[in-house]
Amino acid sequence: MTLRAIPAGAHHSWQVLPSRTGLLGKRPDKRCIPLPGTQGLCDRLTTCPWKNLIETRTKAQTLNIVRGESRAPQRRLMKLCRESRTNPVRPTTLLKPMKKKHFLIQKAALNLGTWNVRTLLEPGRCAQIAKEMANYKLQILGMSEVRWNTFGETRLQSGETLLFSGKEKEDDLQENGVALLLNNEALKSLLEWEPVSERIIRAKFLSKFKNVHIIMCYAPTNLASDTDKHTFYDQLQSIVDKIPTRDVLIVMGDLNAKVGSDNREREKSMGTHGLGTINENGEMFADFCTFNELVI
Repeated sequence: MTLRAIPAGAHHSWQVLPSRTGLLGKRPDKRCIPLPGTQGLCDRLTTCPWKNLIETRTKAQTLNIVRGESRAPQRRLMKLCRESRTNPVRPTTLLKPMKKKHFLIQKAALNLGTWNVRTLLEPGRCAQIAKEMANYKLQILGMSEVRWNTFGETRLQSGETLLFSGKEKEDDLQENGVALLLNNEALKSLLEWEPVSERIIRAKFLSKFKNVHIIMCYAPTNLASDTDKHTFYDQLQSIVDKIPTRDVLIVMGDLNAKVGSDNREREKSMGTHGLGTINENGEMFADFCTFNELVI
């Protein structure tokens, strides 16, 4: 109810604002007729009508301002639909993205390398290899001819983890041997690893959609006996057969093979960018890749 004082000497001490109709008030029994010449004054207090023209226009004007905003203002009296009081709309700002941990996923760049290190028995050899690995920004480095017997896992002073597989007995002749050097990022995604033999080591890594299996191997030389060659590939094939076909398989290492540039009848497994002429080890390696649908 809107009231205002009238000048001194008047008959009544309060008056109401004039309405659009002749009667004022909500209840019929409480309505009064304005006094003549008083522009809406009554002889008693009355309530305001249901609708007030001034108030309606004010609300409509306020809502139009809010709905018509293209950007959120710094301050406003009303909030948008479904907007809480504690979370008002504010101009969008670009936040600095959080640094994510690296895992082996399909779309991420995975840097691998292989190196025939000849030996890891020399003092400082591991530190030198770890430094070169960091220079090339590799996550995983496969090494052949490490010449460490038995198998195990060790951590270097620089932080990398070395998985190695050699001959069964410690006092055996120190020759052959394979290893995988992992940085901290690759170590976080390592699920399992298997020291197969002095020539083969396998590791399984976690990825977002498919697991990644890496087989590091060191094949017999081309001058080795056929028995050693067939034993190696039979053992390698037995490891590949255990890997699910849905996972990613990477076979790397020193295969002591030449595949050449002639890829006739092997178009699906190799290209024409090889060097030299294919040798006996190259024939066995190419047949192995063709049989397992691998690409050289």
